[in-house]
Amino acid sequence: MKTNLQNKWRLPTIEEFQNVLHPNKHKIPKLNNSDYWSGFDDFDDEAWIFYFYDGTADYGSKDYAARVRAVRDVLSNSTNLSNLTIIGNLEVFNKDFGRMNWYDAVDAVEKLNYNIT
Repeated sequence: MKTNLQNKWRLPTIEEFQNVLHPNKHKIPKLNNSDYWSGFDDFDDEAWIFYFYDGTADYGSKDYAARVRAVRDVLSNSTNLSNLTIIGNLEVFNKDFGRMNWYDAVDAVEKLNYNIT
């Protein structure tokens, strides 16, 4: 069983976008066919952005306003199924947080871990 620390809400990885989310995009409520922030940031001022309209990814300035969607590993005791969709080994938060810079995206997703929306 995974600990709560391992099951925190987070921004998806590029691999999760490519292998789980993009192939199942029709199952994700309120998904915008647009660009979404990834949680992977190699550089101080850039992070990966995934483009749902064509399934590609590229670096973008962390100040750019991309869309935000939270994920976490599947929990065996998930009770709030109205707010999430289970796809593969991921729980996908059904709310699209809109466009924001990468720093605000990380903060918005982290607030889910403290039940603040």
